[in-house]
Amino acid sequence: PGGHKGKKGSISQFVDADNNPQVRLDDGQVVSFYKSDVRGEPEVASAPTPPTPVAPQVLKVGQRVEITGSLTPGGHQGKKGEITQFVDSENPAVRLDSGQVVSFYKADVTPEATTKVTTSLLGARPTPLGQPQALKVGQKVEITGSTTPGGHKGKKGEITQFVDAENPAVRLDDGQVVSFYKADVTPVAAPAAALKVPQNTPLKVGQRVEITGSMTPGGHKGKQGEITSFVDAENPAVRLDDGQTVSFYKVDVAPLPNTTTKALEAPKSKALKVGQRVQISGSLSPGGHQGKRGEITSFVDAENPAVKLEDGQTASFYKADVTILSEALEVGRRVEITGDTTPGGHKGKKGTITQFVDAENPAVQLDDGQTVSFYRADVTAHPEAPAPAPSPSPSRAPTPPAPAPAAAVLPKALKVGQRVEITGSTTPGGHKGKKGSISQFVDADNNPQVRLDDGQVVSFYKSDVRGEPEVASAPTPPTPVAPQVLKVGQRVEITGSLTPGGHQGKKGEITQFVDSENPAVRLDSGQVVSFYKADVTPEATTKVTTSLLGARPTPLGQPQALKVGQKVEITGSTTPGGHKGKKGEITQFVDAENPAVRLDDGQVVSFYKADVTPVAAPAAALKVPQNTPLKVGQRVEITGSMTPGGHKGKQGEITSFVDAENPAVRLDDGQTVSFYKVDVAPLPNTTTKALEAPKSKALKVGQRVQISGSLSPGGHQGKRGEITSFVDAENPAVKLEDGQTASFYKADVTILSEALEVGRRVEITGDTTPGGHKGKKGTITQFVDAENPAVQLDDGQTVSFYRADVTAHPEAPAPAPSPSPSRAPTPPAPAPAAAVLPKALKVGQRVEITGSTTPGGHKGK
Repeated sequence: PGGHKGKKGSISQFVDADNNPQVRLDDGQVVSFYKSDVRGEPEVASAPTPPTPVAPQVLKVGQRVEITGSLTPGGHQGKKGEITQFVDSENPAVRLDSGQVVSFYKADVTPEATTKVTTSLLGARPTPLGQPQALKVGQKVEITGSTTPGGHKGKKGEITQFVDAENPAVRLDDGQVVSFYKADVTPVAAPAAALKVPQNTPLKVGQRVEITGSMTPGGHKGKQGEITSFVDAENPAVRLDDGQTVSFYKVDVAPLPNTTTKALEAPKSKALKVGQRVQISGSLSPGGHQGKRGEITSFVDAENPAVKLEDGQTASFYKADVTILSEALEVGRRVEITGDTTPGGHKGKKGTITQFVDAENPAVQLDDGQTVSFYRADVTAHPEAPAPAPSPSPSRAPTPPAPAPAAAVLPKALKVGQRVEITGSTTPGGHKGKKGSISQFVDADNNPQVRLDDGQVVSFYKSDVRGEPEVASAPTPPTPVAPQVLKVGQRVEITGSLTPGGHQGKKGEITQFVDSENPAVRLDSGQVVSFYKADVTPEATTKVTTSLLGARPTPLGQPQALKVGQKVEITGSTTPGGHKGKKGEITQFVDAENPAVRLDDGQVVSFYKADVTPVAAPAAALKVPQNTPLKVGQRVEITGSMTPGGHKGKQGEITSFVDAENPAVRLDDGQTVSFYKVDVAPLPNTTTKALEAPKSKALKVGQRVQISGSLSPGGHQGKRGEITSFVDAENPAVKLEDGQTASFYKADVTILSEALEVGRRVEITGDTTPGGHKGKKGTITQFVDAENPAVQLDDGQTVSFYRADVTAHPEAPAPAPSPSPSRAPTPPAPAPAAAVLPKALKVGQRVEITGSTTPGGHKGK
């Protein structure tokens, strides 16, 4: 399939043992075809075929490659990157230039230097020009022949590698990398060997150098700078005078004459190992991760680690970019000056980092009172040195400082809800003089987290906080703040900033706990992040701004029984916010008596019980009658608003259940939404048909699956991946092919052997779709929406079916099977007798697409 019949192109390789070829069509597409669809064009017998300047598919770690095929799903064709490791004996994992790491089929990957080869293999073999000439990598050459197509004659460049025994790949001065026939290439007068570093001037850290070559991409030739480290045994990282730090091939770097080279040794680092907490302190590795933190999960070679970052990504880094957190420099860190590259004679002094003057070089306030900017290499973290005023690390709860000065006026005890003023400045951030309320305590020493009146939530040393005088005549009312009892499935807001990553203010749902108290949260953006418990607040309480200094509300008459789901009116004004007169529905209780209410304007606010009065029609009327249980296929109306999204009043049909009682409903507007049972009521006098979803095999770790539904947040419908774990008894966590790991409702996940896709043979096993087609078989031709397929039945009809009526049926014979885009095609039945096939197809052969079994509409190319 695909409509390629009649197209033409050249075979680039064979994708399986049966010699089904991959063809680069003249319109630029690269497609895998059944060999029965491909016919070779006549060859010119009088002209022997010249050597093929295409790099053999010998892939290796560290190699730059281009994704030229599309067997691997994900739409990466045309992207470039670097091989980081092999997932098996031949298929590589590639770190793309976007930072994503993806595992590819070998057939999709081509070494980068050969990707621009467009040589026609029908020309005559080039005539040797005089005596054989020795070409070598790094040599400057001129293109003096025109056997290689592309009109490059007269251009100059530099040999970067050889694509076979004699034909070189040349980086032209215009930036292109092209593979040439050897006969087209002539060395220029000044060989590139002059760029090599003289043997008597070895490179070393601290040396001033000039970039004299252009093997390293980026256009840095002619710049100068200083070597800061080595990324391997011979290739240096250079801090250029324009501020960039770049990793260069040694052959591109020449020491500047008559420079005084000082051994600017980097501070000694502990050995890296799996499980270690690290910070990305350099920028040699691609992806823009400098400043992020994470944990080493493995090593891609003897010394360069793969790090799982706190934002959920896993990336491979050069060792030189990775600093063990105990050695990382940060504002507030005590350090010792151990080098003397920075002028001033400060070696041996100690002090505290106050800021960074650029990406890596700190300004240090020395203990003698001076503040000096130092080269990073001169500064060593010195945790043993006592700090006059330590600054808390942003990645953990603050360590209490020395006792507060005697002049500080502290209350006998601080407590949650208390109004306080920030009177000290030990805690960084410039908050002195601000006021706010204590929301919780972040550690055993009662260092408080304060919600300031400007909206920020900050953790302070308790010595910086002074309680405001309390009103003795008015007892403090109960605090309507949800106790920090967190649980899986709970909606939460990120209200603190101890966890790095800048997630404060985001919302999401707890998927699991990474230890006894710290949760992993799937944010509404789809990202899954592990947080410190102190940063996480249950969502229903996040809008509470109640001042805890007011008088306790007076009870309104007799005690009134409130309950979840009850419709209420806000009749009092003790709770701040001006909500008096509004109505809403109780969603939960934040303590023994004070409810959280979802108001009709969409806000969720925690109220004092005395402010809340039940309305005449209790919300119990929204509950489903006991004699009408909910079931799949039932027509229902959304009568409540517990479920967010504003669907109240809509109608639809139950398609599945996300747990024992809460249904997923396909609404009449096309959306499928998961509802709380209390929001759903069966429509009277509807005929309910048991629209059973097709029976699915049990899910298990390691299984390949497709995300076929959209109940789970994140917009992953249609993606594929592998189950890595389960967040509860039935709902899996899936590592998707785009590198993300997300948790899904079981109802959204289909085992790939059961997934529906265009070209799949199916059987009609249900009868919800009218027409009496149950028991028929056919092939999916397209999807009419996100999940419902159109099927061409074996009797010739094409009918659109509900997904629930269709079951994948791999045993049914297919008149014309379509290859799966996620693997090399399975050969079809033998070619018809009318097909004219050459005796053998070979790489580089000109071919015409004469059939249309392969999808894409390439026939005739």
